[in-house]
Amino acid sequence: VNSTNTEFLQTLRMQQSVEPRRDEYEETLGSFFSAVTSMCLTEKAFRRLLIAYPLVVMLRLFKSFAAQPRLAIVTATLRGASTDILHFSVVFISVFSCLTLTAVFIFGQDIEAFSTPFRAAHTLVPALFGDWNWAVMERVGRLLAMAWFWLFLLIMVMLLMNMLLAIIMQSYAFEKVKAARAQTLGGQIFDIWRRWREFRRGSRVRLDDVYFAFLKESKGNAKVMLARTERIFPSTVMARVPGMRFPQALRLLSKSLERENHLKDLDKSGRETRDDIAEIIDVLGGRQDDIDKSILDINTSLKDADNLDAAGGQQETTQCSLAASVTRLSAEFKDLVAERVGPLIESQKAFERQQMELDGLIADMQKMVKEQAVCVASLRMALDEGQGGAPVPTAQPSLARDG
Repeated sequence: VNSTNTEFLQTLRMQQSVEPRRDEYEETLGSFFSAVTSMCLTEKAFRRLLIAYPLVVMLRLFKSFAAQPRLAIVTATLRGASTDILHFSVVFISVFSCLTLTAVFIFGQDIEAFSTPFRAAHTLVPALFGDWNWAVMERVGRLLAMAWFWLFLLIMVMLLMNMLLAIIMQSYAFEKVKAARAQTLGGQIFDIWRRWREFRRGSRVRLDDVYFAFLKESKGNAKVMLARTERIFPSTVMARVPGMRFPQALRLLSKSLERENHLKDLDKSGRETRDDIAEIIDVLGGRQDDIDKSILDINTSLKDADNLDAAGGQQETTQCSLAASVTRLSAEFKDLVAERVGPLIESQKAFERQQMELDGLIADMQKMVKEQAVCVASLRMALDEGQGGAPVPTAQPSLARDG
């Protein structure tokens, strides 16, 4: 920009001179236009570099969304489906390339949008989402254009695009189930605001201070601290952590106990399921040995039947016997699978019902604990007022997530 301004001022001075020389004026004017061209190209390159900035910001936003489980569903869905999408893209690109070349051969001589493979691909990508011009395509021949167009819709739109959507939706459904029990964004914002308000009033201790208070008792050894099995009560936390109030201590222990019970239930359910599956596999393995033995007997019978001289009633009897044996083995195998897998399905349903009942009981217990905490805080305030001292400020207990 500075060089362009310099060339512009020099051109103006040349024009204001009494008798400017033509060759000097043309040289100065050429330098000015060269500077303007260079400035425009530099500005264009700078604007292209700025394109990367919003993309980087977008990637940073996705990284920030990972801190909230419900916001991280999108990135987790793409990450979970990335392997399937990668393999699917090989098939998708191959089929799309073949149909693009076919379109070039059919429409390229008459329609400019299909004259080259690059232009044809650029035209067919919007066609995947419903943007096409049939009036122009039918110029090459209605039957030929209709045959190609139907083939493109059936393979690319109806089949492959829906398969891509199914892959993504399957991963999304899995991630949504995982985040079903996660805290909502509104609840997390409320917790942040509540913690800030309580900390400002002096009625809350930071979780880092709680951690370091217990770590100090274990002489800085985190493994020793986590291996301790003593029972901790709200009074214990209040005694060990300076400034800890009863509502926060009660809420912290309640949330910790709820988390621990949830992890134990998940581990217990996983072990029981693995044990049931292992038992079924063992039983099926034993039955497989019986089936192999029966198959050997059938092969022996077939060889004996081939060696018989009379091919009449004896062969028919042998075939009926073999068919009956195969039918009996199939029925036994089916009954065995139903007998072993059926109880596993029923136990899974019973576990889901128990989980729902447990969630209801936990909600009731949380409500009772909240009411008891309010009563205890009111009694403490009443005792302080009865003794003539200033009432001790207490924080309103909350059973929101105190992570």
